[in-house]
Amino acid sequence: MRRISLALLAATALSGVAVQDGFAAEPPATDWTGFYIGGNLGYNSGTDDVNVTGLAIEDFSLPANGSTSLKPTGFIGGVQAGYNWEFEPHWVVGLEADFQWTGQKNSVTQTATISSASCFGLGSPDCSVTDALGSANVTAKLDWLGTFRGRFGYVVDRMLVYGTGGLAYGHVQHSLAGSMAGAFFDSNSCQGGCPIGASFSASNSAINVGWVLGAGIEGFLPNTNNWIWRVEYLYADLVIDHVTVPFNASANIVGLGTTPESGTFTYDLHFTDQIVRAALSYKF
Repeated sequence: MRRISLALLAATALSGVAVQDGFAAEPPATDWTGFYIGGNLGYNSGTDDVNVTGLAIEDFSLPANGSTSLKPTGFIGGVQAGYNWEFEPHWVVGLEADFQWTGQKNSVTQTATISSASCFGLGSPDCSVTDALGSANVTAKLDWLGTFRGRFGYVVDRMLVYGTGGLAYGHVQHSLAGSMAGAFFDSNSCQGGCPIGASFSASNSAINVGWVLGAGIEGFLPNTNNWIWRVEYLYADLVIDHVTVPFNASANIVGLGTTPESGTFTYDLHFTDQIVRAALSYKF
């Protein structure tokens, strides 16, 4: 009996030393307060609605209104940094900024009839181009995207479930390049119709500003209180923008020559983006 009592006493003492020295089976306590920085990688899929509202080109006519919807997709990656404040036992608030590079891009081809009342200024007063068919390739691209967001979450064990929202801004590019083929009719020199060709192009890039909302879950890696993994979803809306860009064209009419044309092309833009990404951060 005496030997059993001594063994139990020794086991109890060793257990106490293990707990005191941090060798207990329970995971280390977490503290979310502090500054962190890290990197992320993911995939984004967007919708880019372009609505043509105006076209002003001398002797050159397209349909007054037209719209197209592009679906840019691609991989996205970048860096994030922020600061968390933990209050009460389970609540965390924070601020975070991130900057992303992306290859998100999409192109579509549109067709329309093109006309000119004076054969692009090359013909006689009764010269006209009617029902010429034009084809244009429209491209949209998101080069980079940044956000500045607030975060609010609830701690469960060693994980944080949170919502986030704030400001979004991104660099969006659009380009238009196309050609036209048809015939012009002139009672003086080409009563039966003569072939005509034309090319045209326009491009614009701008930084668009809007808002972002999202949610995610993150947690400390095993046996550490510094490395934090994350899985996150964000929805960004870059607000509608009214854009007017230069438009250039060149027409070539058999027997009459070539003429350059220029003007303006106006459209409204609405770009939205959905992002799913994973991240790893180090908390100081």
